[in-house]
Amino acid sequence: MHALPTPCTLIPASRYIAPEWATLEAERLWPRTWLFVCFSSDLTHIGERQVLDIGTESAFAIRAENGELRAFHNVCPHRGMRLCDNGLGHTRHVRCSYHHWTWKADGKLLSWPDGTRFDQPPGDITLRPVACEERFGLVWLCLGEPTMPLDEFLAPVADTLARRRLDRWVRCDDVTLTVPANWKTSADVSNEIYHIRTIHPEVLPIMNDAAGTIDTLGPHSRTTVHFGAPSPHMTASAPFDETMRGWQESIGIKPPLDPRAPHLRERLQAAQRARGAAQKLPWTELTDAELLDNVQLNLFPNTQINLYAHRVQIYRHRPTGDSPHEMAFDQIAYRPMGDGEARPALPPHKEADGRVAQQGAMMAVDLAMVMGLQRGMRSSACAGLRLTVEEAAILHLHRTLDAWLFA
Repeated sequence: MHALPTPCTLIPASRYIAPEWATLEAERLWPRTWLFVCFSSDLTHIGERQVLDIGTESAFAIRAENGELRAFHNVCPHRGMRLCDNGLGHTRHVRCSYHHWTWKADGKLLSWPDGTRFDQPPGDITLRPVACEERFGLVWLCLGEPTMPLDEFLAPVADTLARRRLDRWVRCDDVTLTVPANWKTSADVSNEIYHIRTIHPEVLPIMNDAAGTIDTLGPHSRTTVHFGAPSPHMTASAPFDETMRGWQESIGIKPPLDPRAPHLRERLQAAQRARGAAQKLPWTELTDAELLDNVQLNLFPNTQINLYAHRVQIYRHRPTGDSPHEMAFDQIAYRPMGDGEARPALPPHKEADGRVAQQGAMMAVDLAMVMGLQRGMRSSACAGLRLTVEEAAILHLHRTLDAWLFA
């Protein structure tokens, strides 16, 4: 195991399939980096909490009685029982399901059955804390000692996050899929635009993938894909009018503008601007381009935040257990709230097998690619990944991994 050379023409497949790599990441990556947990709006009320599992580790963030956010390892100090289930939860106190030891949201032990039977009263035993902070309407935690302060970690993307007003968004979907692949294999599929023209040709009438850009931002990267204009890779037989009208309706432009009209993209941007003002949505600081485009922030190491004006789609890729061939893929969606709108009830957390889950045609294709890549990289004939410039964000992820793993 070693860092990539400069220049790099091949990323070894061993980084995705070798147990030694998974062990190195468990020791040198996951305990030292800041990890996205959820939006602050998910934890509005006292006792609301969100679990985050990474490999064999688990922690949860919880809103304490004083309104502060706290986080703890997800384990009972009595016998090691897991305290909280996956997804969101909401009870004022945290109770172990085994012996009903109960903990306050500040980590202090509240009660325990038959306390007189202990040689030493356990009342001073507390839950083990983990670092937890809120920035830009997002919740972050670090399972160990962070390599850098959170503000330094987020500085390269701070402006983008701040202008999105993510404190004014609410969760509307929450799904976790189990996938037989490495977490990086899954992240790679969403981390490049080279595949759009080959496996997602249905979006080419509304997406100009050829104009997409990739920028590196410290440990992170940003991929921008332009919507509202057809791709030059679109075939002459593609249904431009029908697809463009359907997409406009899906993002809230009703009635849709004539797809054949001149200056269509500019008119769509103006329509979105007017819609946001009428519904008092948090779009005032967005540029005209950002009202239509997908700005995907690839936040090191494992979270991709797809920023649309009408929707924020989170893709989070997590190892499960200690195998390099097992992962969880979280898809969490948020919608903007208008001024004065109260937070509605949060959706239930759903879990499914990624091999059979019904997640829509595009996601089904992407998941098939993830599993096919993982199987292919296990072949003795696969030396590794050879990347185009449209896959530059993948190489950047590995360069940043090297900085964490071999520093």
